[in-house]
Amino acid sequence: MGAERGDTEQQLPCNLQDYLELVDTAGRLAHPHKRGAIPATQIPILEVLGIARDEWLATVTQMQRRFELVLGSPLRRELFAAKQGRRWHRGKLAAQRLYRRAQS
Repeated sequence: MGAERGDTEQQLPCNLQDYLELVDTAGRLAHPHKRGAIPATQIPILEVLGIARDEWLATVTQMQRRFELVLGSPLRRELFAAKQGRRWHRGKLAAQRLYRRAQS
């Protein structure tokens, strides 16, 4: 997407959020019997997952910097850390912002 990779002739002229919306719209416009069709009544995937839309783009473009090893909801991250004998993994605040709807 954009000019992140340098070979602009092979890329769509849009950013990641625009691309995701394009894919979602295409899935909703596809014939209902086609593979990949998304029913118009289907709640957007980020909403289903309880992920904050305004945090999603920053998360996928800065994933390694924000989370280092573990990406997931605050509860799942806590459980994973406990399994490894750790109290935490880097990214607690980022996970809380990303999954703020799931915590409400």
